[in-house]
Amino acid sequence: MRNSADGKIWHQAQVGSGNVGFLFGDTLVDGKVKREKIAALKGPQRGKEAGEWNTYEITFKGKTMTLWINGFITAEWDKCEVPKGYIGMEAEGYYIEFKNLKLKDLK
Repeated sequence: MRNSADGKIWHQAQVGSGNVGFLFGDTLVDGKVKREKIAALKGPQRGKEAGEWNTYEITFKGKTMTLWINGFITAEWDKCEVPKGYIGMEAEGYYIEFKNLKLKDLK
């Protein structure tokens, strides 16, 4: 989300069945590109096991990025300096399916 066309700026929500619910990426910090990791909020892992569908919701409102997994907020970051950009989907060497992908402008 809010990724640059050349891939130098990117923000990622970690998905899967374990070690999920956090945000990370190469983003702007004081105008310079820096790797940031926003830890998941304390609580149980919200990802379902492989073969089951997970529901992810990611929103940006101003500088705040919020990640929900299966109905629960798992991470929130309020310092995103990137005002707009592209959406990307990847699987990093694993088979993954997406369905019911919806985009909504929250003006």
